Amino acid sequence: MASQQSAREGEAREREAWIVERAVAPFFRDTALYPVTAAVVGHVVLAIALLLLDVVRSPGPFASAALVALVLATLEVWRRGLARRRIGPLGATLVASWLLGALAAWAADRFDLY
Repeated sequence: MASQQSAREGEAREREAWIVERAVAPFFRDTALYPVTAAVVGHVVLAIALLLLDVVRSPGPFASAALVALVLATLEVWRRGLARRRIGPLGATLVASWLLGALAAWAADRFDLY
């Protein structure tokens, strides 16, 4: 009896959407919001690139703390996705943002744009 109840509670927790995913999901589902999503992702990529450049060029406690906070938030999204055995659009967008941000930071450093 107790195992059935704990199994039901586990299933209920699995079905219950994480509040961040509930807030972000409409931006990936509704085609009318795609321009807003693209603009926000572009700003996130720029913020990641600037933060990476700041940490590499002049490491300070605030930039390092912000970078650690962003990495931990990204890892939390991935941990929750892997627990449900699917990453989802938010996790994939975060990975793409990190890759594009690192590429933009490298290009800015390479060509002295920052």
